[in-house]
Amino acid sequence: MEEKKLKLFFEGDNIATELIYDNLDYLQTSIENCDIVVSSKFEVGLYDTKEIQKRLNSYKKLNKIVLIFLVSDTIKTFKIPNNVILYRTSLYKSKKNKKELLLPYIWECYEKPEKPLPKTSLPKVGFCGNVNKNLGKRLTTIKALEQNKNIETDFILRKGFWAGKPNDEQLKMDYINNLIHSHFTICNRGRGNFAIRFYQALSLGRIPVLIDSDMVFPFEDEINWDEVIIKAKNEKELAEKIVFWWQNKSEEEVINAQLQCRKIYEKYLTAASFSKILEQTMLQKVSNFDGNEQSKNSFFQTFLNKIFK
Repeated sequence: MEEKKLKLFFEGDNIATELIYDNLDYLQTSIENCDIVVSSKFEVGLYDTKEIQKRLNSYKKLNKIVLIFLVSDTIKTFKIPNNVILYRTSLYKSKKNKKELLLPYIWECYEKPEKPLPKTSLPKVGFCGNVNKNLGKRLTTIKALEQNKNIETDFILRKGFWAGKPNDEQLKMDYINNLIHSHFTICNRGRGNFAIRFYQALSLGRIPVLIDSDMVFPFEDEINWDEVIIKAKNEKELAEKIVFWWQNKSEEEVINAQLQCRKIYEKYLTAASFSKILEQTMLQKVSNFDGNEQSKNSFFQTFLNKIFK
């Protein structure tokens, strides 16, 4: 029996369509015959709240399921039409709408992991990035860790994203080398309530540490993040947790913890692995769709009740 494929209609090209083009097994069809419309109305970095809501509203009367990727730092809440599946990179757990899902930042990570670092007398915590205006409590976290005599630190402080020079190769090398040569990396939020370096650290096989700013973590129903990363409510607690963790782990456990970070990245957070999960989820939800108008409304309700339960 031939395996069912998703029937997709693409409005145009954007970061969502590129991901699907490269990784999903689907049939491209007309908007009339599709299972899902893949939106192209949300460019990377779109931040204007009113504009985002306007574009969401444009799908209200479309009698189709719409898949949207919002790669943005915005933390605002939105009124999401019932037929929309909104994946977004930045949101608060306490304000999460039942119609929105976390979009892991699967771009700009590293293809190959680094060799795990051995356990040393002190844990080494690194950070290279923007601390201007204590963004995401990064600067106060850095100060708290520097003041703890049981932690070795390697901090490179910038006053802007890539220090305002996105094409400077030396700045990029400083950043990646800081990640590679530290057991732990500070992954506090930035402008949005997430951190790209969180995913980059995992991809390299390094352990994220962070202040939990009411974050949603990827695949929380499957991954016990408290066993993988170190997170705390404030800066002092984070420093204490790092020290406690380090002093109660053997060298083998320190190495295995780094390997586990990479394993999670490979299983869930590469473009290919995330796409596979996305495809399986969508296929499961559209399996009862028969295309006739009478069943369509029932299908939409059943689909949305299941995916946003």
